[in-house]
Parts: sequence; C-alpha cells; structure tokens
Amino acid sequence: MTIETSNFMKLNLRSRSSSRERPLTNLQITNSLIRTNSCNNKKLIDDINLINPSTSSSSGSYTSSSYTESDSNNNLLIYPKIDSNSEPRRLNATCIKYGELVVLGYNGGLKNSNQSRRKSKFVLNRRDLPNGVKPCSQHVLQTQQEADNLIQKNPNHSVTYTLSRNQTVVVQYTSDDKTDMFQIGRSSESAIDFIVLDTRVPNLKILNQNQQSTISRFSCRIVVEREYPYTARIYAAGFDATKRIFLGEKATKWTNEKGEMDGVTTNGVLIMHPTNGFIGNDSKSNEWMEVSVCGAVFSLSETRLTPMISRVQTNNPNKNNILRDGTLIDLCGATLLWRSIEGLQKTPTKHYLDMNLEYLNNLRPQCPVGLKTLVFQTESTPMPSMDTMSSSSSLNSPDRIPMVYLKCGHVHGNHEWGIKKDNDRECPLCRKVGPYVQLVMGVEPSLYTDTDFLNMNNLFKPYAFRPCGHMASEKTCKYWSRILVPQGTTQGLNSICPFCSITLCKEQPYVKLIFQEGV
Repeated sequence: MTIETSNFMKLNLRSRSSSRERPLTNLQITNSLIRTNSCNNKKLIDDINLINPSTSSSSGSYTSSSYTESDSNNNLLIYPKIDSNSEPRRLNATCIKYGELVVLGYNGGLKNSNQSRRKSKFVLNRRDLPNGVKPCSQHVLQTQQEADNLIQKNPNHSVTYTLSRNQTVVVQYTSDDKTDMFQIGRSSESAIDFIVLDTRVPNLKILNQNQQSTISRFSCRIVVEREYPYTARIYAAGFDATKRIFLGEKATKWTNEKGEMDGVTTNGVLIMHPTNGFIGNDSKSNEWMEVSVCGAVFSLSETRLTPMISRVQTNNPNKNNILRDGTLIDLCGATLLWRSIEGLQKTPTKHYLDMNLEYLNNLRPQCPVGLKTLVFQTESTPMPSMDTMSSSSSLNSPDRIPMVYLKCGHVHGNHEWGIKKDNDRECPLCRKVGPYVQLVMGVEPSLYTDTDFLNMNNLFKPYAFRPCGHMASEKTCKYWSRILVPQGTTQGLNSICPFCSITLCKEQPYVKLIFQEGV
C-alpha cells in the first residue's frame, strides 16, 4: 500500500469513536489486502483499485475520495464519494451501503434495548441475495375462499383487497432480482427487518400511559435498486410471515388509471421531502403526503384518516415515493429520517462533535455564581447525570454541570440562586425569568445539517433548543425549527427537537449560548 506523504496527517484525523474514516485524497491501493480494525474480522478485500480520475480512461469515474465503515457484524463497508456527473465503478467490497434510517427522538442511542432489530438508527446494506418483489398479475374473485385457494396454489407475495363479501381482488407478486426489500413495523416477526415502537416524548403529560400503539405491526416497506444510483422507494404496508398484505373491507381502496387496485393503511404512512434539500441554506418544510400500498402519493385533507384520493400527485416529478436525502417518514407514532449515501458523506462525524465539546472544555467556562469551571461530557471525560453525580468528587460535583437560562442563553452551573414559582429561575446577569435546564449535546451526527466540518478549524458556535436544552450548531437549530412534523393523528404539525422529539417553543425555538468566557 502506498500513501502520499502529504495526505498522511489526514489519515490520523480518523475518529476513535466512529469507524467512518475521513475522506482520503489521491489514495491509491493496488493489489493489496485491507483488514478492518476488529481482530476478529477475517473478511478481506482483494485487489481494490481506487484510480485517480485524471488517469482513468473509463466512462465512469470516482472523485478522489472514499469512505470505509464497519457494520455491527464487523464487515467492512466501502463506498465512494459520489460524483454527481458520473457513475462510480463498482467496488469489490463485502457490502454496499444504501443509506440510513434515523429514528427521531433518541439522540444516538436507544435505552434498555438489546434487540438487534430495534435501534435508534438502521443501516441499509445491499443484501447477499436480492429479495425484492414486484406485482405481476391481478385477479378479481367472488368469495374469500376463492382468494385463499388462489394464494395456496401460488404461495408468493400477494396483496388482498376485500371490496365486499362478494368481491375480492388479489394482486400477486413475483421475485425481482434487481431490488432489495426492507420492511419496517412494530411486529417482532422475522418478516420485519427494523422494529419501530412509539416514541415517548420526555416530560409530556399523557392521559393514558397504557394507550394502544398507533404504529402498524407491518407499517411500510422500502425497496432499493441494487445498482447505482441505488434509488430507494417507500410503500405503505409490509408483508407478514405468510407473505401477505390484507386490506379489509373498511380500508380506503381505489382503482388507478391503469386499472390496478391500490389502497392505504389505517393510520397511514406519510412522507415529506424538504424544500431545497436537507443541507441547503434555505431548506424548509414542504407538503406532507400519504403513500399508498403501490407507492402512489397524494395530498392530505384536514384529518389524517381521510386522504384526498382525488389529488394524486402523478404528474409532479418532485412529489413521488422516491426517498431523498432528508426525507422524513412518519409512521403515526414515530418519525424516521432518511439519509442517503451521498448525504452521509457530507455529514459531521462523531469525532467532530466531540472536538466541539473539547474546545469548550479547553476554554474553561465558569459559572458566574459558583465560580466553578463547567465541564461538558465527552467520550474522554464522561459525566453522569445530576441524579447520579457524587458531591464528594470535585470534577463530578453537581455545580460543574452546564445549565442554561432558556430566556437569555446565559450558561451557569447547577446552583439554586433565583428560584421562582413553577420552577422558573431568574438569571443573575440579565434578570430575565424563565426555565433553567441542563445542557446536553446532540450526539447523533446524521441529524446535523452542517457541511463545513471537513475544515477542523471551523467549529460551530453552540446553540440550544428550547425547551429541552439539547445543544447543536446554529444551522442545525434553524433547520429543525422550520421543519413541521406530525404528532399523532390529531395534534397537527409542530417543530420538534430531533434529539428528544419534544415540541419546540413557537416564539423562540432555540437560543444562542452565552458563556462567562465569551465563547
């Protein structure tokens, strides 16, 4: 392996907390073997050639960058930095990564979950063997018994539409070796790839704590093309263990202009493509649309359970079921963010976020009241919550916890000065009265919209969401304050903190943090 000396320092910037490497420039690997960091991983990659575009004579080309990443099984993932004007060469790697699905509200981790299929973030990789399906035939039958007999004779995937007691339509599917299918839902059956449960918002008063989940057991399925550009499409409803989707008599159904049956599920699957993309400077919320079983999208009416079938978006190329970087998927109880492989290459790393906290710690910000140096939690300096802190330790004392007055943004330690009614506090610097909460760093990199992280000297100025106190960059706070997300079936659209899903304050959704040392 030969690496140019000028790029050696760039290799040393690799995050210890993340397996994703920073982009490498002018890197050539010829007839070599690459091994992942895990000593238990025996999978190797042979004869990987990353050719400089200037010396490549083929029609497809790479930009001079690539990323490597290890999945949960320590398999090495390699995916190139995509050039939008050309198709990259295919890499002889153990896996190709399509993208990620991030569940809003968990800030990079899901507590008390040991299940491999229930996480706060799901990685979609190309399967060893394709499992995609596509419709092939439609049958109109008189009774449900005829439908059952048809399905028994051909046990492939099928969708059953019950129109009445005397009429049933069965659409049969066949295998598609050009696509991979991933299914999402609340069910723990093996047919579900990613288990998603209702997101519990902190400090939210719920009248009935034991209320029934509104997420479908088989919510939706995502079908991704196995060849570049790996187009991903979302469809309502997922196939159960018997490879069936069943829409009962009360479900909304119709026949499209091609004479094919289609329908929607009870609470529906909604998607929203943000205007100007996920990382654009002028990005903002767009129209939410419902997706059908066959992938048609259409506008919503006043209530979620009454879709406007007459407003199917068939002629608008910008309104379809194709997932783009930043597309939000709402399952009526949980909201997911889709990050494409191109978008992930422009996303900050965990190491970059830790560097921001280390920078704050190096400035040694002080509490104006207790005159104690505040300490932000990082991987190298972990700090427990206020409930578990020991008052005997000087470093882990409660008065070193960074707190913020949400009305003004002044950062203090955990003191008891200026307590008012309803747990509000009066800021000793500006005398404004308001909530006083602990600052917690947003540590899920996929939720950040910043793209200038490649310049390690360009650290962001910290801001905090209101009312939760999650810290993020100014650009990230502005973006999520403009994005409206459905909350249940009747609570309408609201801006939420992506790290905890709490509804943001409408008048002032975020605040700039002001430190004693003038950070």
